[in-house]
Amino acid sequence: MNFKFQDKYDLFIGGEFVPAESGKYFPSYNPATGEKNSEVAFAETADIDKAVKAAQAAFPAWAAFSPIERGLALLKIADIIDANAEMLATAETMDNGKPLGQALGDISCAADQFRYFAGCMRAEEGAYVPYDKDSFSILSREPLGVVGQIIPWNFPLSSGSWKLAPALAAGNCVVFKPASATSISILILADLIKDVIPKGVLNIVTGKGSVTGYGIATHPGIRKIAFTGSTEIGAQMGSIAGQRIVPSTMELGGKSANVVFDDCQWDRAVDGAMGAMLYNQGEVCGAGSRLLLQDTIYDRFVEALAKKFEAVRVGNGLDPDTDMGPII
Repeated sequence: MNFKFQDKYDLFIGGEFVPAESGKYFPSYNPATGEKNSEVAFAETADIDKAVKAAQAAFPAWAAFSPIERGLALLKIADIIDANAEMLATAETMDNGKPLGQALGDISCAADQFRYFAGCMRAEEGAYVPYDKDSFSILSREPLGVVGQIIPWNFPLSSGSWKLAPALAAGNCVVFKPASATSISILILADLIKDVIPKGVLNIVTGKGSVTGYGIATHPGIRKIAFTGSTEIGAQMGSIAGQRIVPSTMELGGKSANVVFDDCQWDRAVDGAMGAMLYNQGEVCGAGSRLLLQDTIYDRFVEALAKKFEAVRVGNGLDPDTDMGPII
């Protein structure tokens, strides 16, 4: 697919694309070619404050939407993602480096997240808890308000949708920061869906984690912090949330393991181990990037796995023969 990035991408605040107050931009590069894709606005304190205020202004009306109304909006977003899947996947491959086939799978996953949480809102129930004949409790769920969401570079749209879809479904408004290295695909999506949700419900601020991400986490208007990234930064985010007494969710790095015994289904085990280690350039927080082998099959398994690794074709993600792309 022929796709061309815009020369510049601005912040998305209050339903509009606006430049950063400072006028600063930072470059986005294609990791397969080294060519510059575009320039992206650098959000700082004033921009974050503007985004939070836009979200706060939009919150009462969005929270008042019925679960059915919010669910229908999410279903429209899913349809828009599906209708533009090839374009979004191409942009993500050029921005992130992953093979186009994997990017298409990520885009499908993103659409599915919006459909899933649209359905969850239709199935949501409260609870009635009696204590005695004169007293009882009623449990109902309410949105928090403005949620700050900080997204990693390895799955820009699919990981972003895991955070964005449930927050919107529940009636929250969002200030969203993509990774500085892979900021563009979510901005393209925002342009596609800007007429589906009220202005200010979704706001996207781009920039460095140490400036933009930290600014979101510490802003007094943020009522929840959702972060995916390194354990080191996650510890800092959790500490900030604790000091501010706001809820947080952290999805952090780790080394998961595949465990293989001598009675395994051999071909599936070898292929599975390779995929667990190399899928998405090996950058998956839940990847089976450690391998524990029964000693009786160790040498044979390592030899078979090495042959599989040697056959992997590394290259430009837009090349249909590429198995693994470069790491952004």
